[in-house]
Formats: sequence, structure tokens, C-alpha cells
Amino acid sequence: MNIDTVVKNFRLFILSSWDSFLLFNEPESTRRFEENTDNWLQANWEVLVEAKLTGVNEFLEAYGNGADCNSSSSRICYADKLPTHRIKCANTTIRDIIKNKKIVIENMYFDRFISIENKYPIVVPPFDYVLLTSDDDTAIVSVNEVIFELEKI
Repeated sequence: MNIDTVVKNFRLFILSSWDSFLLFNEPESTRRFEENTDNWLQANWEVLVEAKLTGVNEFLEAYGNGADCNSSSSRICYADKLPTHRIKCANTTIRDIIKNKKIVIENMYFDRFISIENKYPIVVPPFDYVLLTSDDDTAIVSVNEVIFELEKI
């Protein structure tokens, strides 16, 4: 299975399991809900995507905010390990839906799948956009326009 398919399959997984996840994570407090969501997403990212795309002693960058359950790490498993790989886009230019223009994304990396509400990113279905980040910028692009690849750090 290629990298693009694995990452996009993760989106399908979180879409298909979101309602079940909510049965265990009622938004009684926004902070607790966000922490539980980040932990759940990171745990599944490690088990489903990282395990499929990396080898022994290789680790991906955290998904989104990463987990909050390990004080010294954004990881769920192997909390002492640093990332060796990250997901980036094979595209060199793509349309940013917030800026409403084509942008260069050569040095931007996958952060997470998101949705848009009133021009703001939110972490709820349908997860039809991708948040890309760099050291000094962010972009929001359609999941249908991006092609993912793996990069060694």
C-alpha cells in the first residue's frame, strides 16, 4: 500500500469511528474533550499509520497536537523516541482554501485532517481538509488535491 493511500485511509478510519469515539468522550468540558480527542487520534496514528509506514526504530512526527498523557512526549507508545520521519506533500503548489490562492508548499508538512467552520479549522468530521505547517506558516488544502509522501528527518 502506498503512503498516500495509508494516510488517506487514516482519514476514513477516523470518519467511520468518530460516532463511536463520541460515546466515550462526551464534551462535558472543552479542554478534557480536546485532550481525549488528541490522545485518541495520536494512539490510532501510531498503531495504524506509523506501524504501516515505518520500520524498526523509526517513528513519525506526532499527529496534530499529539498526546497529552505522557508529560515528556507527544507520543502514546515509546514516549522516549523522537520522530525520524514525517509526512509531507508531493505537490509543490496547491490551492490554500483560506487564502484562496495557489501557494508553494515545498517546505510544509502534514499536521492533521480538519474541517472548516466559519473559516476556522476544527477537529470534527468530515475531515475534508488538511492542515499543513512549516516553521513560519500554515495552509489549509483540500484532501482531494494533496498527495502524501514520507520524508526522513
